[in-house]
Order: sequence, then structure tokens, then C-alpha cells
Amino acid sequence: MSQRQAKLIRKAFRTCPLLLIAMYGRVDGKNYKAIRRPKNKLSVLAPDKRRVYQRAKGIIIALVILAFSLLPMSTGHMHQTRAQSPVDTLIPKIIKVESNGNPRAVSRKGAIGLMQIRWCVWKDELKKAGIAKHRGELLDPTVNVRAGKFVLAHYLKKHRGDVRKALHSYSGGAKGYYKKVMEVHNEEF
Repeated sequence: MSQRQAKLIRKAFRTCPLLLIAMYGRVDGKNYKAIRRPKNKLSVLAPDKRRVYQRAKGIIIALVILAFSLLPMSTGHMHQTRAQSPVDTLIPKIIKVESNGNPRAVSRKGAIGLMQIRWCVWKDELKKAGIAKHRGELLDPTVNVRAGKFVLAHYLKKHRGDVRKALHSYSGGAKGYYKKVMEVHNEEF
């Protein structure tokens, strides 16, 4: 058995001590290290039974190795799940209200892109944060959303997490903006 296989098996046994007990007979309770049965226990059995148990042990080892080789694919999504911040939940709604999903939208006041960022207001902060170096970069949807997150996070921090006040500031003081954003349903985008 290779070192890699042995490492995978030890990893399997740490998560499933019952499998270890089934294969080796007992487990050290502290760290689930295998304590092998003496080899002569199989010699008590008839030769044909001995082969069956030895094959079964090999099959179990192969199945454990196979299961753990597939494990990263089956649980990879679990690393990405995390609680969303208020900024992350509001971004799609703001995009729907501000530009209706048009990345090339430009308002009469000069607000640009999906999240309608006003370059004349935010250029110094966006340059300082390394998000955008010039106005044209805000037409790129990725840059625009990063800039929008930056602006919204700034207002949330300024208003100590009060979403209503933060959205009011984000919109430039537009009346009813909070209600408009909150009425957007997740199914709409």
C-alpha cells in the first residue's frame, strides 16, 4: 500500500471510526489510530474463507479511497456558502432599479453603468481604492459592480448599518428609493 493510500485511509477513518472498527477490530479513542489485529487471527479460518475476508478488506480499502478521491467534487460548494452581507443582497436589486440591467446605461446627470456610479463624485475614492482609474472603466460591468459595492459599503458604514439611510444617500436623496429597491423581487433578475 502506498503512502498516499495509507494517508487517505487514515483520513477516512478519522471521519468514520466504525469503518475502522469493522476492518481492524478496535480504535484508540483519542485519535482514531488503527491498532491492527494480529495476522494469525485469519489463520483460524479455512483457507477459502480467509481469501474472502482478505478480498473484502481490499474492496473496502478501494471503496474508501474512491470515496475520498471524489469528496472534493461533491462538497466543493460547501466552502462557498456563507452568510451574505447586506451589500451582496442589495446589489442585484439596485442594478434592477438603477439601470434595469443595462451595462451601458448613462443618466442625464452622468451616472454610468449597471449601478449608475457618478464619476464626478467618486473618482478620487475609486482611484484610491484601485477600483477604476478613469471614467470609461465604469462601463465594464465587473468594475461597475465593484464600484457600486464600494459606494454602498461606504454609505452603510457612514449610517452605521442603516440600510434605509444608506440607500437614500446612494440615490442622491431621491424620495421613495428605499421602497422601490425593496419591492424588487429576486425572481425579477
